[in-house]
Amino acid sequence: MSLLSPLKERKKVYLIVLLSLIASTALGSAWSIGEAEAEETVRQFKSMLPERVSPLFIFGNNFRASLLMLIPFIGLPLAYYITFSTGRVLAAFGFESHISGLLLFGFTAIMPFFWLEFLAYGLASTECVYLTIGLLKRRVKEELKPLLLTIGISFALLIIGAWVEFIMVEYLT
Repeated sequence: MSLLSPLKERKKVYLIVLLSLIASTALGSAWSIGEAEAEETVRQFKSMLPERVSPLFIFGNNFRASLLMLIPFIGLPLAYYITFSTGRVLAAFGFESHISGLLLFGFTAIMPFFWLEFLAYGLASTECVYLTIGLLKRRVKEELKPLLLTIGISFALLIIGAWVEFIMVEYLT
């Protein structure tokens, strides 16, 4: 049995997962990128955006990502793929703007929406770990309450984050 209480253990796992997701994004933004890859990445990213980005669009994109991160066994690897890919997009935009992708990551990381999104991603990814363990130990029922709580808190964080991001992009750029 662990020396830590279940909640303290979960908090510790959450902190490790949260920090590693942020590191994954930073790594993606710091990875060198060539001109052709940068152009293609920016083109693909822009092609996914609607003509006018709305809070609902931002929320939907981020909430879908957080739901993918909840999938037992594959959610955590998906979370690292998503966050690393986000870093690659920052690297591509940085390349096109002639600034470091890591510097662009730093600017993004000081924004409130960044923290709201990553807090939600950390929750979802941590719950994925516990859902996976629950499946392996045949104790999935014990994870239903934390799962629903995670979805609810993630929903709230991401809806607030979407509005904050929308307002910042709409009125500060």
